[in-house]
Amino acid sequence: MGAEKFGVRVGKIINRYCVAKHFLLLITDNSLSYERPREKIEAEAHLDRMYVIRTSVCPEVLEESETVKAYKSLSQIEPEFL
Repeated sequence: MGAEKFGVRVGKIINRYCVAKHFLLLITDNSLSYERPREKIEAEAHLDRMYVIRTSVCPEVLEESETVKAYKSLSQIEPEFL
C-alpha cells in the first residue's frame, strides 16, 4: 500500500477519535512515525473544563450568571430537535 492510501486510512482513524491535533505524523512508502507535541498538549490541558460563552445581549439586560443559566438550559431543548 502506498503512502497516500495509508495516509488516508490513518487520517480516518485519527479524525474518528478527534485526536489528529495531538499527533505530528510522517508517512512514507516504507514507514510511519509520529510525535506528540507535548507543549501544545500541555497548553490545551490548562483549558480543560473551561468554556467561553459569547452573547450579543448587553450585561444590563442579561447578567453573566443568567447567560450561563440560559446556555445550560439549551441541553433540555436540543433533544426535541433530534
